[in-house]
Amino acid sequence: MPFQNQQELEIFINDFIVEGIQEWGDDVYLRSQDTMACYVPVDSGNLRDSGYIQELPNGVEIGYTADYASRVEFGGPSIPLKGTFEVDIQEHKRKDGTVIRAHKKTYKDSKLICFRPKIDKFTREPQICRVIKEVPEQKGQFFLTRAVQDSLPEFPIVLEKNLKKLENI
Repeated sequence: MPFQNQQELEIFINDFIVEGIQEWGDDVYLRSQDTMACYVPVDSGNLRDSGYIQELPNGVEIGYTADYASRVEFGGPSIPLKGTFEVDIQEHKRKDGTVIRAHKKTYKDSKLICFRPKIDKFTREPQICRVIKEVPEQKGQFFLTRAVQDSLPEFPIVLEKNLKKLENI
């Protein structure tokens, strides 16, 4: 394929490089989605499902749009809760057998959180509820960062494979 000038050749080669970067980006994204290898953490699946990959003119963008994605990736300090939180409390029994009717409870600058700890993959403990006054400090899990780092050795291989396509032109 003859080129009119050096600039056309550079654009042509650049396109093959960008194609290689995008192919490698696909590998990074798929790796970041791998829950079995402990990349993106999954509780409800919301974080994993918020992942996206978008091809750009000069590469690729990989990200997670869940509102807490950056806090899971990079961690963060504890955050005091501000405001009023209202919770619908279902009818329940106290340990002494007293039945408490369903009602609303308001928490000022604190929040009721409930969770069911996992025993194993299919079994959970009974629900535990606690009142918290701050979102606790969280250490970063760096799931996307680790996916990029673990994929780096493959990057030159993918680029070389793409550039070898130039030999056929």
